[in-house]
Amino acid sequence: MGYVYSLNNAASLAKSIGEDPSEFENLAKNIESTLTSHWNGNFLWESENREVDGAVIHAIATFGKDNFGPLSPWTAKTIAHYNEVFCIEYKINQADNKAKVPGILYGRYPGDHYAGGNPW
Repeated sequence: MGYVYSLNNAASLAKSIGEDPSEFENLAKNIESTLTSHWNGNFLWESENREVDGAVIHAIATFGKDNFGPLSPWTAKTIAHYNEVFCIEYKINQADNKAKVPGILYGRYPGDHYAGGNPW
């Protein structure tokens, strides 16, 4: 998503300074056409070795307007899936749910052990 976003911005810049934007536009379209392969029918996934990764949520929030917007069904289903995964992953989320405290803390990915694997 970040590449498509950046290439679209590069195309806009090229246009604004009188340059040909087609190379940037074509590359953005080629990459964008592959993004749907990261939809598995239930959620958007990061990579084959780590499907659930907080980087996906970051990409949606930062770059999603060009592909998977924040109000899209893909984003909604992805967030619902991540909420389930990280509720199971972290006891703080389970305790907050029991106490009716809103919100879900995400980690980088399930099973992350860096710096104790804490939710961010």
